[in-house]
Amino acid sequence: MLFLGGGCSDNLLRDQELAYQKALDEDRQKELAKEAAAAEERRLLAEQERQKQQEEDERRAAATAVPAEPAESQKTGVCKLNFRLPNGEKVLRRFNETDTLEALFNFAHSLGYPISKGNVLQVYPRRKVVSLFSCENKKV
Repeated sequence: MLFLGGGCSDNLLRDQELAYQKALDEDRQKELAKEAAAAEERRLLAEQERQKQQEEDERRAAATAVPAEPAESQKTGVCKLNFRLPNGEKVLRRFNETDTLEALFNFAHSLGYPISKGNVLQVYPRRKVVSLFSCENKKV
């Protein structure tokens, strides 16, 4: 006959209670980690949305700063520029010879391509226009 004293069952109950509390704490920690990850994801999405809105506001501001395109009938004092966009599209735009490089940069920005995200190249001889000039008051 096997006789178990009261101390053994007390130890067993205490061990079970400790294991339960440990599992409960681990579950709480996992839940807190999930909540923190979800909060971080929401923060990142809000930051991306804010950045998109800021870029759209900058694009609109650049579009309003672009001078009017000269009339097709105007033959003198006009410069035609061909913009080759990253998606392969080409945009032909006419500028007055008195327009500055800033107007050119604003036009590119109004298309959604700020100068900080691309290059302005002269075809022949091939070189970067941005590295040659400051965009302040330089003629096209």
